[in-house]
Amino acid sequence: MILPSSVRVALAAWLASMLAAVTIFPLVQGQGWFVDVALLAALTAGAGLAVRRVTTAAPVVVGAQLLVWVVAVCMIFLNRTAWLGVLPGPDAIGSGQELFAQGLRLMHRAAPPVSATAGVVFITAAGLSLVALLVDVLAVTVRRPAVAGLPLLAVYCVPAAVLSDGLGWPLFLLAGAGFLLLVAVDSVDRVQAWGRVLSGSTSSRSSLGMVFAGARRLAGVSLALAVVLPLLVPGVGERVLTASGTGTGRGDGTVTVLNPLLRLRQDLGSRDTTPLLTYTTTDPAPQPLRVVVDDEFRGDYWQPSTGEVPRDNKVQNGAPLPEGLDATVPLKAEQTRINVTALAQNYLPVPFPWRKIDVQGNWIFDAKSQVVLGEGPTTRGLQYSVDHYTVQATPDELRAAPPPDPTVLQRYTALPSDLPNEIRRIARVQAGLNGTAYDQAVRLRDWLRTFQYSEQAPGDGTSDSGSNAVLEFLKEKRGYCVHFASAMAVMARTLDIPARVVVGFLPGTRAADGTWTVSLRDAHAWPELYFQGYGWVRFEPTPAARTAGVPDVVESNQATAPLPSSSASTSAPDTTPSASANSRLPKEDQTDAGAAGDATQLSLSQRLVGVLTSPWTLAAVLVLLALSLPMVALALARRARWRRASTRAARAETSLDELGERLSDLGVPLSAARTPRGVRQWLVGAEHVPPDRADPLDRLVAELEAARYAPPGGDGPDASQLRADVRAVAKIVAEQVPTGRRRLARLLPPSGLALLTGAASRADAAMEGAGERAAGRVGHVGEEVRRFVGSGRKR
Repeated sequence: MILPSSVRVALAAWLASMLAAVTIFPLVQGQGWFVDVALLAALTAGAGLAVRRVTTAAPVVVGAQLLVWVVAVCMIFLNRTAWLGVLPGPDAIGSGQELFAQGLRLMHRAAPPVSATAGVVFITAAGLSLVALLVDVLAVTVRRPAVAGLPLLAVYCVPAAVLSDGLGWPLFLLAGAGFLLLVAVDSVDRVQAWGRVLSGSTSSRSSLGMVFAGARRLAGVSLALAVVLPLLVPGVGERVLTASGTGTGRGDGTVTVLNPLLRLRQDLGSRDTTPLLTYTTTDPAPQPLRVVVDDEFRGDYWQPSTGEVPRDNKVQNGAPLPEGLDATVPLKAEQTRINVTALAQNYLPVPFPWRKIDVQGNWIFDAKSQVVLGEGPTTRGLQYSVDHYTVQATPDELRAAPPPDPTVLQRYTALPSDLPNEIRRIARVQAGLNGTAYDQAVRLRDWLRTFQYSEQAPGDGTSDSGSNAVLEFLKEKRGYCVHFASAMAVMARTLDIPARVVVGFLPGTRAADGTWTVSLRDAHAWPELYFQGYGWVRFEPTPAARTAGVPDVVESNQATAPLPSSSASTSAPDTTPSASANSRLPKEDQTDAGAAGDATQLSLSQRLVGVLTSPWTLAAVLVLLALSLPMVALALARRARWRRASTRAARAETSLDELGERLSDLGVPLSAARTPRGVRQWLVGAEHVPPDRADPLDRLVAELEAARYAPPGGDGPDASQLRADVRAVAKIVAEQVPTGRRRLARLLPPSGLALLTGAASRADAAMEGAGERAAGRVGHVGEEVRRFVGSGRKR
């Protein structure tokens, strides 16, 4: 059985939407939400098919689909509060708002993939099904499948923009294949509408296969190149962490890291997900693992301080509290068990601060930094456990911290004499002159978080932490973690706040069994600032695009004290303190209940920033931009058309063209066979324009007749007056048509869609021409063959 054309396109549109929705899997856990999306999209597509059997009026079809969507959403998500379980009422609307708030709050607090709670599933399923509805409207109702690729692209762009390592090529291929399928099905239907393609063919199916074989090959090659070419571009390929100073690995798949800060740019671009180490921990929100501390700033780079480490400082014997940490500060004991796999180095990755490490081999530590070094052994294949602490410091306590010891202040605020004064000025402006050292540090951190995370930034990968690179970074406002860490540490030192840079690994990814996995892409750098009595406190100025779910040490303590205002500071606080997979959130934030109030006290500006930076807000913006394209394209085309109309005759004809365009969008097409006076008689006679309101129409008709038939001479009315009359006539006609048609003409004008799909239409025409030429050639060859065979038989 051959399906009708509209059914085939509707099925292709549904499948394309589902393939695009697959790209959301890295953002949301589980598969249940995908089933809901598929069901909602199928119901709305089926409703469109049913209504189109009665009428093809777009407002009626879209209205029916929206009604079915609302009823289906009520049945699936709001059946307990909806009227009769299916109809929206005040209670159902309130429940929907509550679910939306729950999901939105979790998305703000948790890094992807977020847990599939009821609120998250509600937002995901409702949003993606609305995108599928829009694709169906564009591809089936309006019959512009090429434009339907815009909302599909919007879906793909959300995870591509949110995930720090982007999307894998298989998901890109799925999304692209769905769009190509939709366009191909529509193109086949358009060609079949002309009948059989090849007269000498015995199968229309094989004929179509010949016509579109080239198109399929072109599409396949295009997708393949889109996947393969990025791997061939310098700087995008896979890399491994290399030995400091040599730039080469050991050749056995392992790495040696002496000072990773100097070469971290290479490794951040890696897509290698091979586990370097795994661990389990009692800490529900683990902090990054420290490897190296760079506490000396040379102007061109940061480096660890040199000096002797006593051989008696064995980690198995335990370590005193770190430098500056008072024993009276509340500490929470934790334990982490680490299993190193593909990482071989002479520094031991450990949490901070640690108390004791149970490990085989000769490992000693530096008392000032708590960095652990090995004498002979490397970390490869090593298994060890670390007893460590979580410092329970609050903002108020850090604000009340006494000045640092003079020796600490002198050592950790040292800066080269040639440091650009512009860096000092920027630090004073952004940190402000009031408040404590903690307040100034927070302002610097929040300002840096407004920058763009990018590996395409100042520096060459080996001097990215130098003064010049930092200054360029502060001007361009984009960079990667080394820039953020170095900039904050240098600026803090200009404010007499002791600071240093630490290199290590982000917490990694948590599996269902509670095991955390760290790979090369988790390599990271961050600053530590010193506060007397509390020691070295980790700050995180790198934006959430890289560090979502890894809060500052202080942020993780649920601090609520307000930050004193500063007219000189510009901040964009990070409000996403949860971890990957949501498991690092407090229990009360992992449930759907208790969503009436947030656990953290966020200011209005913080909530606004959270909403504006949400991936779902980005998706909504992209969809709105896609919907506005026809209107914008039409406005630009009309402006260009009027700009080219330099003569009286050209202006008159342009006014007629635009009038016809506007009336056609309203469902009142003008016949090209009518004279200007005939147009006037028809519009008035058909009651599209009341006789007592026909003045602008009469002026247009008079000018058209004068421009066409009167002797040359005179300039006539200018373009602005003609455009005003055209808009006046269109407005009068719009008042006579149904409201839905009027709104569609204004928000999604068919003439604007026609402009956007002009290239696609030309491509279709070229394809049809190619098919006809191919048919002619095949038919010609067949005829020659038959003649040759016939002549042979006669002989």
